[in-house]
Amino acid sequence: MESTQNYTPIRRFFRLLQPDRKDIYYIYVYAIFSGFITLSLPLGTQAIIGLIAGGSVSFSWGLLILVVTLGTVLGGVVKIMQLVVTETMQRKIFTRSSFDFAFRLPRFSIESTRSIHMPEMVDSIENRGSRNAK
Repeated sequence: MESTQNYTPIRRFFRLLQPDRKDIYYIYVYAIFSGFITLSLPLGTQAIIGLIAGGSVSFSWGLLILVVTLGTVLGGVVKIMQLVVTETMQRKIFTRSSFDFAFRLPRFSIESTRSIHMPEMVDSIENRGSRNAK
């Protein structure tokens, strides 16, 4: 068993994110789809401008406008879905952290606050609580 005193801030951060791996995966997937959609929109817009400048109004021109419009809407929907997942994940992390602090902070004595810096004390309580939980 590894002591939590040896954890670097980066390892603690990744340990905090461990329960939300699935949400992080969804954020990456949404970002990839949003990137593909965003990369394709300038090409469609350029083709529409080329068709208008060439003076050819046809079915393909209207279809291209429809595809670019739907791509813009789909890109917005994907970004909104990504934001919803991010906000939900943030709420979960903050709730877990607040319950953790609410559990740990009442367990230290007020007299010991005179001899030690408070953030160090909270950190030492965290380390003791993590070792006892294992």
